[in-house]
Amino acid sequence: AVVSTQSRSGYFFLFWTDNGKFDIAMSAMNIVELIVLTMIFVLVVCSNTFSVARLKIVVRSQENMAGINKRATITVFILSVLFCSFNVTFIATYFCFVFMIQIPPPVFWIAMWLALPLNSACNPLVYIWRKEHMRQYLRREWHRVTNRRSETHTALTRVLSVV
Repeated sequence: AVVSTQSRSGYFFLFWTDNGKFDIAMSAMNIVELIVLTMIFVLVVCSNTFSVARLKIVVRSQENMAGINKRATITVFILSVLFCSFNVTFIATYFCFVFMIQIPPPVFWIAMWLALPLNSACNPLVYIWRKEHMRQYLRREWHRVTNRRSETHTALTRVLSVV
């Protein structure tokens, strides 16, 4: 249960355990964790913003590298947007959890257990989409694996036909 009491600086959110005792350590830990997660998020967003701005400046100053740097800027921007969208969902849901704000269970589940892994899963997909040499490498490996399978299948067929 959550009880809020008025103080000079605002509201304190008090967490009570099932046996009726107040658990200030759990309340403090959850709030500190939320603050740290939010600070990390802001740090990454600021870092990505500065990186994109710096890449845009480099693109303008170096004509011969303009195409490569423009693609890098776009890639960093796409990764930043994905990071923000998935992590804002997580942080907002965690905020609701810490302050006992009711949200629908499917939203909670998606934000807490799906948003962060999806962020990590999207990064290689973005790189494959944006970088030609990665697509070429995947094609080569795909052909190597599928050719090896067909050779194994052919050899197995020959052995079985003899038996």
